[in-house]
Formats: sequence, C-alpha cells, structure tokens
Amino acid sequence: MTTMSDILWYNNANGYSQVWLMDQNKIAKRQTVLGEDGKALVVGLPWSVVGVGDFNQNGHADILWHNTDTGHCQIWLMKDHRVTGRPTVVGEDGNPLLVGLPWSIVGVASFSQDGKAGILWHNANTRHIQIWQMDRHQV
Repeated sequence: MTTMSDILWYNNANGYSQVWLMDQNKIAKRQTVLGEDGKALVVGLPWSVVGVGDFNQNGHADILWHNTDTGHCQIWLMKDHRVTGRPTVVGEDGNPLLVGLPWSIVGVASFSQDGKAGILWHNANTRHIQIWQMDRHQV
C-alpha cells in the first residue's frame, strides 16, 4: 500500500487554507478547508500554520497552528479537507502550553516511531531543541 502526500496551502493575505489532493505529481482535486459547520475557515495573523501531522491517529493529516502573540498552539483535527475539532495543545496538567520567542516550531513528525505526531521546537538563542511527544492534543 502506497501513501500519498497532499499539499496544504495557506494564504495569509485572505486567511483561507486549501488542500491539494495529489495523485503522484498531479493534482487530483483542490478543496478549501472547511469548519465543522461546512463553511470555509478563515484565520489571520498572528496565527500561522507551523506543521502537519496525524495527531489523533485517524489516518488523516491534521494542521498545527501557532499564535505568535499569545503562544497558544491549536490543532485542527482533519478528515480530508474538513475540520472535525480544534483543541488547544495542553500540558500534562491540562492547562494550555504557551510558548513564544526565542522558541519556534521547526517540525512535526512521529519522533518515537509510534505513529503519534510530536512537535519539534528550537530555541534560536541557546540552540536547544525540545520534542513534545503528543497524545492527541496533550503533551
């Protein structure tokens, strides 16, 4: 079985996101990201897309957003091009984890090879890195 990777586009001028469903190197379909109500989701600054990974292990790539003003991270749980939930990333105590500069998200992957997406952070001042091993939306 071959897994196909799709492309996520975000337009920071108008706040729309679009998924290009790929068939190898050809676009099979283009779909605007829709919210739980079926309407197009519009997101502006200070939010930005920082990664894509399967956080809830349902076989669909989810979208990780970061708010540079507040430090919040939010995961858009996806099924194809539709959002099924938007949990805030929380710590072990259940409270939102707020992280800002000099830390930035530099990657999303299954770092422990268990299929669960994790978040890779980098500190521009100290050059330290940190991996948040995720259990859905909780560190």
